[in-house]
Amino acid sequence: GVIWASSHIKPEHIISILGNGCMGNMFYRYLSDTNKVDIYSPSLGNWELRNQPTDVIINCTPYGTIDSNSPYDEVDSNTKLIIDLAVNPGLLSYQAKENDIKYISGKDFYKHQFMRQFEIYTGMKVDENDYNKISIGC
Repeated sequence: GVIWASSHIKPEHIISILGNGCMGNMFYRYLSDTNKVDIYSPSLGNWELRNQPTDVIINCTPYGTIDSNSPYDEVDSNTKLIIDLAVNPGLLSYQAKENDIKYISGKDFYKHQFMRQFEIYTGMKVDENDYNKISIGC
């Protein structure tokens, strides 16, 4: 999932990762060799700095997952991409749409993670169209 989502990020993009749990740290380790990456979290004591101008926002917080809130009051319209690991579209997805920012949802992220894991464990590739047909009822 991290590799697939990161394929939408260019090396010159400045990235803000929200949350320093497992997912936030995985994105940080994967992207920090090729990009300028900042990670923000209340536990790091820098949460109030998250509103810095950025090209990419990666939301790895409970915002949008346990409720429909966004980690931002306003999203900078110069942001180019939001990767939101929340499964249900919340306020952050609407903020992206309002500002015409490319948005990758948690559902897309986890779909690609599943497809790759399935291939690793079984040796069989799952076509994205077939996955979409199967998951309609989910």
